[in-house]
Amino acid sequence: MRVLLYHHEDRDTRKLAARLAKIEGHTRAVIDMIKGDRDCAEVLHQIRSVIGAWQHLSALILDEHLKSCIREAVESGKADEAIDSLREALLRRVT
Repeated sequence: MRVLLYHHEDRDTRKLAARLAKIEGHTRAVIDMIKGDRDCAEVLHQIRSVIGAWQHLSALILDEHLKSCIREAVESGKADEAIDSLREALLRRVT
């Protein structure tokens, strides 16, 4: 069973959307660099920056999830479900 994200502040959602827009712009820059036959080291540096941005975004979402959704699940007696859902999300392998 999945635990839904409950109430998130609009400002938090806007901040996350803004970060995603920046990641999208950096990803486009990588595409342009590759199409423009830029130096491999420069492209790799930009890719590492994009990966770092994704990791930072992931950490922000995890932090918010722990502070709001998990807390709310604990208070409503659904802690086990919430923990199982979070554990599944964190341990899911990317292929």
